[in-house]
Amino acid sequence: DHFCPWLNQAVGEENYRVFLAFLLVHMGVFFYAATCMALVLLSVVEEKNLFGAVFIKADGSRVVTTWSTVVQYVFFSESSVVSVFLLTAIMGLVIAGFFIFHVFLISRGMTTNEFYKWSDVRSYHKLIVKAHEYLKARLDAGDIDPELLDADPTDPKNDPRHPNYQPRGP
Repeated sequence: DHFCPWLNQAVGEENYRVFLAFLLVHMGVFFYAATCMALVLLSVVEEKNLFGAVFIKADGSRVVTTWSTVVQYVFFSESSVVSVFLLTAIMGLVIAGFFIFHVFLISRGMTTNEFYKWSDVRSYHKLIVKAHEYLKARLDAGDIDPELLDADPTDPKNDPRHPNYQPRGP
């Protein structure tokens, strides 16, 4: 089906289950790590009683504690834990999306290559339909001579670059 650089081998009919298990396990690990980091951050908020704390600005004024001030405080005081949380949460979502995409392919009975090849065919089909609609509109408007459509494109007389070119029409 396709080459997976993470597994360093081709993924196909013989090992597709292993590939899906790989995605599922890593998705679980990333979400587990993100949950652990979120719990660490929540414990910091609870231990320091951040929602009951009073924050003082540099000018001496007091700041009412809101979610925004707590998030800013945690982001700057626990930046490494926040970074690991963001990394694991984003990677978990990316792998979840990839897993869902492959479950979709299985439900359609398609391989990755077939999916992308069919998407190319669909885009070419849309292009041909648009060209047909444009040509029909020009024919209906009388902008194009209908006899031109019967011309043989391999005949040199129909090629304007050929010395024996003979234009049609009046």
